[in-house]
Amino acid sequence: MHKEKDIKRILIPSAHTVLIVITLWMSQTVTWAQTTEANTYHQLDEAVQTAIANNPTLKAADLQIEQQRALQNSSWDIPKTEVSWTHGQYNSIQSDDNQFNVSQRIEFPSVYAHQNKLAKAQVEGREQMRIATQNELIQQVKSNWYALWLAMSKAELLHQQDSIYQRYVHAATLRYETGESNLLEKATAESQVAEIHVMIDQNQSDISILQTQLRTLLNIQDATIQPLGKLERRANKITPESSDITQNPTLAWFKQQMQIAAREKSVQKAQLLPDITLGYFNQSLIGTGRTLQGGQTNYTASDRFDGFSVGLAIPIFSSKSQIAQVKAAEMKQQTTAAQLEAQTHALQGQLEALLQQYQKYRASLDYYGQNALPQSDLILAQAQKGFESGSIGYIEYIQGLNTALNIKFNYLETLNLFNQTLIQIEWISGVQ
Repeated sequence: MHKEKDIKRILIPSAHTVLIVITLWMSQTVTWAQTTEANTYHQLDEAVQTAIANNPTLKAADLQIEQQRALQNSSWDIPKTEVSWTHGQYNSIQSDDNQFNVSQRIEFPSVYAHQNKLAKAQVEGREQMRIATQNELIQQVKSNWYALWLAMSKAELLHQQDSIYQRYVHAATLRYETGESNLLEKATAESQVAEIHVMIDQNQSDISILQTQLRTLLNIQDATIQPLGKLERRANKITPESSDITQNPTLAWFKQQMQIAAREKSVQKAQLLPDITLGYFNQSLIGTGRTLQGGQTNYTASDRFDGFSVGLAIPIFSSKSQIAQVKAAEMKQQTTAAQLEAQTHALQGQLEALLQQYQKYRASLDYYGQNALPQSDLILAQAQKGFESGSIGYIEYIQGLNTALNIKFNYLETLNLFNQTLIQIEWISGVQ
């Protein structure tokens, strides 16, 4: 009897044990669900934020900014203070001299001020470079995202097309078997289906490639990247008609490089000024000497004499070399200005071309929305109805299907071109 109770205790867990097991199972399930959800990207904003957080180039840029900030303190770098001790014969054959010397050499104070301004400009240059890198990364993620969205929308349309042609093959086969049509109609239908299957496979390869590219940009290995729904028109974050290049991060970086070059020139010019030397000595002169009153006295090691010195280090022989450094800094400033001008013209021309393309694609989308897409639906429905009723032959039916479906495919291509153009405008305008 006791054995049966013991066996029941072993086989039948307590309510507390069951509760613990259920809690652990639920927690693992929730954790798995959260992990799965965290590795699934259906929205572009989520993908962009992940790319920014994981990008190794941006992480390196952050470290470079911190490194430059740390180097900013070196702009006040003062040479080491020299301390020396001299002991020997000075006033007699005895070791009567015991002297301590302290000397310090510093550059002209304006040099340190200009070096500090240069260091600050270099920090800002690193920051501008990071912003430009992030702007480029965001543009790449957006572009690949919409390309993937296009491919997935094409996949849906291709499967719809395959379904239509599969029904056509079935009907053509029945008509051929009953003698209502010839072998040409059946072979034409089958070739159409085979061609669509090739297009489906090619499009699926494009999807896989684009997903791999996005995973690389997001710096993740295992993730599901799948935009939801059909491809849509990208919402305008800016007004293309009034967009400009004044906020472009690349131009901002070039402007900062000009500022750095100007600061470098100021530092080189300031270094033409003389250095300042400061000194202090304290010594003993053991032996007989005169007092201030003119009498004689015997000085010991406890009697100390001190003084100080001030001097200038004038760059007489190094002035030519320093002047050459100033000229080199000035040439660097002019070179950077020329690069900025060239980049400004290039971006301005690119923006003007993109704005023209934007207007062209917007007009095309308006045409598709108001005319072409409704007509394609009408052509598709009438072709299907006419073929089923026998009022049109297979040639007219194929022509109608191809016309209607080509309109839908062309609409998707135009929509993608519109979105990609808008993404480029946002990149040039510095809109993230």
